[in-house]
Amino acid sequence: MEYKNTELEIAVLGSIINNGELYFKVSDILTRDCFTDYVNQELYTCIVNAINESGEVSKVQLLHKFTDVMGGDGEQLKQNFVEIVSASSGAAFMGIRGHAKTLVELKQSRQLKELLEVAQKRQIEHPIELASEILNNITKIITDSPQDNSVFIKDAFSQIYDEVSQDEPTYQAPTGIYRLDCAMNGGLQRGRVYSFLAPAKCGKTMLATTISNNLCDSNYKHLFICAEMGSREVSMRMLGQRIGLPTNVFTERKDEQLKQQLAEQITKINNTVIFENEPAIEFDRLKVLIERHCQKNKIDGFILDYYQLVTGQERHETQAQHLEKIANWIHKTCKKNDIWCILLVQANDEGKILGSRGLDRACDQKYMIQRPLDSEGDPIGSTMWLKMKLSRYTKLCGLGTIDNPTLQIHHNGTHIEEI
Repeated sequence: MEYKNTELEIAVLGSIINNGELYFKVSDILTRDCFTDYVNQELYTCIVNAINESGEVSKVQLLHKFTDVMGGDGEQLKQNFVEIVSASSGAAFMGIRGHAKTLVELKQSRQLKELLEVAQKRQIEHPIELASEILNNITKIITDSPQDNSVFIKDAFSQIYDEVSQDEPTYQAPTGIYRLDCAMNGGLQRGRVYSFLAPAKCGKTMLATTISNNLCDSNYKHLFICAEMGSREVSMRMLGQRIGLPTNVFTERKDEQLKQQLAEQITKINNTVIFENEPAIEFDRLKVLIERHCQKNKIDGFILDYYQLVTGQERHETQAQHLEKIANWIHKTCKKNDIWCILLVQANDEGKILGSRGLDRACDQKYMIQRPLDSEGDPIGSTMWLKMKLSRYTKLCGLGTIDNPTLQIHHNGTHIEEI
């Protein structure tokens, strides 16, 4: 048995070429050696290189790149390319993750077959050593991953030395809120997840838009995933913060002064915030968006508003398991892509949430947005403060109390400011 499926290889390649976003659904498991045909191997390598360079797959550019790499008969290569592209009939290959896993399993079967064949041919002079070697090789096969995450201690120390030796300071993206930046040791840092919990109507989105505006001014490119409030409402708040007017002016006032103010903002704004309108975004769609923007737009991080609105729970999962899976993926993705995440989380009045253990494991810092509440659980007044609930790399510190609030909602209702 050869343990290969050339038709499936072609179908997977054709699907990715027709819809480049599908690559991000399989990039963590699919590698060149999952393909058995040399032409398919080279074509997949060209796809990976094209996405790393531009963040997308262009059929014309990909064909030129493929032809340059392969050489030989250009017409025959073009025909091969057309046949592969036509394999999926231009339709989105919805089961591509499962098909990619099949190719990975076939690759592992080939590796295991080769290992056993080599072992059979060897003389068993030292059975314990041979058994240990076989076991080690089998373990390597079944735990095979496209990324090698192992680092020797000397290399780890050297990385820290190189960072300290750089003339430029360590990466820090200030939120623009002084006490919060101090608690973060200077600002948002790459590879870390920051969660902000609050009951409904307590200012999660407003805190996020305030921070996003400040990051934009400092030229930190980031993605804002609008899973609840649309990008129009979010951008109106951010624009209102900048011109010092409430959001209702955009629907009520039509005077020339307002138009002039808006034109000035459009002219001088740094184009470093990317909105994605994704109400009740599915988990698979979230994965695709983050990976695509990491590759194509080289984002520093992303804001997700908010955690519990991510759908796509599988039939066998509880809601808590679904949420823990999302938190775990966000943690791994931030580490892998060296980006940060601001994760907004809906909590009850006591700060409790479903699947909290998974969230705690995934977050590097966790904050509770706190406001005085009435007997019905609704916020009173405009003051608020943050309570640090968890931190893996700094000491827990106070950021205000009910008697000493440190933040307040601006009287225009557009953003949060420090007291």
